[in-house]
Order: sequence, then C-alpha cells, then structure tokens
Amino acid sequence: MKVLVKAFVLLLCFNGLLLYVHYQDADDVFAGNSGQTSYDQEIEITNRADGLYIRHYFTNLPTDRLEINWPKESVERTCHVEEASSCLRLNEEATAFVEGEETAQAISYVIPKNAVEGDMEYLQSVIVKLYEQNPRATVLHMIDEVHTEGLWVTGLQQVGHKAMPLISYTLYSGAGTVEDLYWQRQQKPIQYSSEFLTVYGNEPSEEVEKFEGVLEKLNTPHMTLILNERERTIVSNRFSVTEKNQINQILKRFAVNQYYVNYQADTIDAFTAEIVTALLLGSEVELPFAESSIEQLKNAVAPLQMVQLTEALEEKYGEPMGAEVMDQLVEEVTGYKTSFFEKNHQSEEKNYPFLLENPKEIIVANKETLEKHAILKEDRTYYPIKEVMEALGYEVSWNEHSLYVGNEESNYRFPVDSHFYVLNEKRFNTQSIPFQRFDEEFYFEKSAMLRIFHLSSDETAEAIKIRPINMREEDVE
Repeated sequence: MKVLVKAFVLLLCFNGLLLYVHYQDADDVFAGNSGQTSYDQEIEITNRADGLYIRHYFTNLPTDRLEINWPKESVERTCHVEEASSCLRLNEEATAFVEGEETAQAISYVIPKNAVEGDMEYLQSVIVKLYEQNPRATVLHMIDEVHTEGLWVTGLQQVGHKAMPLISYTLYSGAGTVEDLYWQRQQKPIQYSSEFLTVYGNEPSEEVEKFEGVLEKLNTPHMTLILNERERTIVSNRFSVTEKNQINQILKRFAVNQYYVNYQADTIDAFTAEIVTALLLGSEVELPFAESSIEQLKNAVAPLQMVQLTEALEEKYGEPMGAEVMDQLVEEVTGYKTSFFEKNHQSEEKNYPFLLENPKEIIVANKETLEKHAILKEDRTYYPIKEVMEALGYEVSWNEHSLYVGNEESNYRFPVDSHFYVLNEKRFNTQSIPFQRFDEEFYFEKSAMLRIFHLSSDETAEAIKIRPINMREEDVE
C-alpha cells in the first residue's frame, strides 16, 4: 500500500508542474469576458460504489457574499477544514460564503449513487456552483476506487493518468467549469487533440476541423467528443458522446447550448438562440429557425450594420440576452425599432416578418400626428393606411376579400390577392399588390399610396409629413 501511495503522490507532484501553464491559458481564454468570471477552483472527486465523495477548493474568491448552488442530490454538505481559515466565510446553513477578506475556502459533499450496471455512467450536475459566478479555471482530480479501467471524461483536458491495482487516478485542468461527468468501460484512443477539442474514436472524421472552428468562433473552453458505435447520444455543456455519423447533429445542438452558456439567456427562447448562434458562426452550422431569418436580416440591414450587430453580440458575452435585447441591439445598429424577435418568440409559428419601424412621427395634413409609424421592409417603406386616410377624411374598412377606402367623391376597392384596384367602378391594373398586412393592420407601400391617392410625402429629421398634392405646406385646414 505504501508503494501505491508513493506512486500516487509522485504523479500529483509531476502533474502539478503543468497547472501554472493551464491557469495562464484560462486567463487568456476569459480575457475580456463578463465580470462574472471571478475565481478559480480545484476539485477532488473520489468515486466509490455508493457515491462521489467530493472536496471542493475555491481560490481568488471575491470578497462580497456568494450564494452556493449545491447539486440537488448532494448530502453531507459541510466545511472541509484544511487550515484555520478554510471555512471562515461559510455560514451556518452552508448556503453561502458571507462577505470577508479570506479568498480561499473549502467545502465537501457527497453525491449518492447506485452501483453501476452496464458499461457507462453519466452523472449530471454533480459539481457545486456559485450563483451568477463562473470560475476562470478548474483543476479536477478523479480518484476511482470502482473502475480501475475505462475512460473518464469531464470536458477539461486530461493532463495526467495513472492506473494502479486498487485505484486509478486522472488529472484534468483547463479554463472554465465542470458540471457533468461521464465514464465508459470501453477505452478509445485519442484521434485528435488541440486547445479547443479532444476527440476519442477509432477512425478519423472529416467533421472534426469544422467542429473545432465552431468552438473557436464561439470562444469556448476545451470540449471533448467521444465517438462510439450504437451508443445513446449524450450532449453536455463540455462533452458529447455520439456515433460518428451524428457529428453534424451534435454540432448543431452544442452550438445552441453554448449560446446559453455564453449569455444569461432564457432557455425557452429557441428562436433567438438559433439566430444569435448563426450570426456568431456565419455559415458553419445550419439551423432551421435561423436560415430564413438571417436572409430577412440581410435583405433589410446594410452589410456594415450586420457586422456591427455581430460585434455587439460578441461584446455582450456573459450579459442578459433574449428577444427583447436583440430587438434593442437592432435598433441601436440601424436607428429603427423592431419587434421581430419578440413577436416570433411569442408565436408558435415563428413566421412574423422582419420589419423596421421608423421612429419619426407621421403628421397628416399638417394637423394630425398618428400613433402608428412607418415600416421599412426589404428597402420599401409602408404607411398605416387606415390612420393616414382617416386623417384625410376617408373611411377605411376591409373583409377577407378586399380593402375599401372611400369618401363622398372617391371610392376605392383593392382585392387582397389581385393586381388591380377599382376607383368609382373603373378598373386600374397594378404591377403588384400595393399593400401588405402586418400584425392585423394594413400598410400601403409608399410610392403606390402617394400615386393612387394623389399625396405627397416629405421627411425631415423629426417627422414624416403627408398631405394632398394640391395642399401647400403652409396651409392649415
């Protein structure tokens, strides 16, 4: 047994020389990211038949109060006394580190589990986290008293391993955090290894470089991919287990999952998640919601503004993100309001068009300011026809077949699906249908509206002024 202990200690000492380099790498990865990244951690996990026995060391902690998010199934939550100051900040309920100058604290806990039956073990959400905080770097020691063979995966890079008669020991280190653990009995050779990605598998895959490119663009810490045959698919934040022919599907799921890791985002807003991911990745990953939406964005937003929108998203890593925030970012970049993300987030159909709302007031006949605004869609401007024409003394109505606009002298009928209109029983052909319906409201295309109703439109820095052609600007009715 003394020989076993000696070998174990030597391995710790040897691999300890690597840790400084990995901490430095972690600082580089997270440079410029959110202020939530605030501490380092070292975790010792001993795997036994009845559970995971965990010692968790925090260093470089902020001095303010930090709430502890314990794993749901954890028991025996307590202080782990390494030295007199190890638990000075842990409150009596073991729910938080209170305010204090001590930047190093230690806790221990147990995750009960049943004896493993089969050739794999997937342990989810087994590591303590601090509320609204993310570690810069993690060192993880895996001491296995059950499986002396097989492959343990955390998502961190493996930097040392030693198999001994009664235990096996593996050391992992790298940027970011760990939530889940995975073990399988079948060993796999390392097919590919880099600072972003380690792939275990028996055969090379052409998709690996694409996978690594996505990780680099998303600014992720290291990830591990295990390629098995006929195994159930597992997608964790930092590792995935899948068949070789499913790599593209895994890549899509991981890319969107990483959006939720990078931002404080609502997990039910899949629409915004996919579009933000697609904007950040370019054409690397095909996502169903994003394809048509990105095309609408490109048709309505100038190329330079698209670049600015992507840069704004990168700058918001670690901050709140969702449909409302995306609408605000589009407004900041274009100068026009939009409800595109909010409307589609709230709709099951996800088919609300990308519209930009001109913030300028619409003033009709020099006297009436409308509540609604002009809309820009695919370089065309549309005015709210009901509000504009009623301000000019017309009545506006519609049914499922036609739109009607009329007063004592002129009565117009516009079929909703035909390229013509009728004025006082006389038919006039049009090249296209001159109006569209947005959110249960009819909007007339600007040039068609001005031509058909004999109006003029002037746009100043403050307002859009619409009036009959025969009315002078200085006239007031």
